[in-house]
Amino acid sequence: MNVFQKIYHLYTSDLTSDEFEKLVTKDIPGMYRFYARDMKKPDEDHDKFNRWLYFIRNFVVALLKKLSPLRRLLFSAAVLLFIIGFVFENPYWFNYSFVILVLLVVLEVADKIVAKDEISIAREVQNSMIPKTAPSYEGYDIDCYCETANDVGGDFIDFIFRDNKLLISVGDISGKGMGAALHMVHVRAIIRYVSDLISEPGEILKKLNRDILKNFKKGLFLTVVLAEIENEKIQICRGGHPPVLYFNKSENKCEELKPNGSALGMINEAMFDKVIDTLEVTPKKGDVIFIYTDGLFEAMNSQKEEYGLWKVKEVLSANAYKSSSDIKKILVDSVSNFRGTTEVNDDFTFAVIKKN
Repeated sequence: MNVFQKIYHLYTSDLTSDEFEKLVTKDIPGMYRFYARDMKKPDEDHDKFNRWLYFIRNFVVALLKKLSPLRRLLFSAAVLLFIIGFVFENPYWFNYSFVILVLLVVLEVADKIVAKDEISIAREVQNSMIPKTAPSYEGYDIDCYCETANDVGGDFIDFIFRDNKLLISVGDISGKGMGAALHMVHVRAIIRYVSDLISEPGEILKKLNRDILKNFKKGLFLTVVLAEIENEKIQICRGGHPPVLYFNKSENKCEELKPNGSALGMINEAMFDKVIDTLEVTPKKGDVIFIYTDGLFEAMNSQKEEYGLWKVKEVLSANAYKSSSDIKKILVDSVSNFRGTTEVNDDFTFAVIKKN
């Protein structure tokens, strides 16, 4: 292999069409959102040309604020040298500007590689905590699924055996990304710890709410459903979460189960303890209980249309006679086809519980 083949192999060996799609549909929009979220918006009273000028100025200011002080100075120096070279028609100034910009790019890329490596480790840790398959429980066919919008996310699902009971928790931490993922680990650990001490699902949520109020910063909250299976009965508690879907085979309809409950971390202990309620159901053979996070029905396509809860009910009702794993696959494929090439805008997680 000659030197040109080696160079060609270096640049193309792991290059795929997915990389170009990711660049256009995720990386560039993500970069813009990163810089623009703290950017001052142009005044609508200005004409279109002036709005564009203000937009460019505000975007550059937002970009500069994201750089460290020294790198901000280097970037400004590079721009100034480029302008000097252009005004005085001196190519040497262009060279100086180019060298500084290359140095900045190398430094920023190095930072990103280090951060990406750390995120990769965090993702491995989080993935180890999220079950890929559901455990077996006599009389039920159970499966689950979890997909994150970013490398890590705030959705979680967990299965805990307690004596002859199976406690299923599905939750959603407010926000996305690393912050939500860290809080997800905290919440999962607390649920596992408290479930060893407290038997009732409602009491577990009360204890969890007290912990969140104490340890989460203001504005962060959690929505969650706890469903505990004990032989023929299932107890369901809901803390501000989307309603649980229940497909009743005998009546051939999909209804919403809405036991009372507030999001955790939103109201004080006394108010939360008063509103939390427990609903008990006794599913018959062929009935399906479906617990999910809002990222499922809020999935968007390129026209900014939402998948919709009605569509989830439709898919669930049409395929309730199938196994839980088949229902999972059909629903994931349906959401993926609806979304098309649009990036995942929120984490989504669900559990399918079918009575045998």
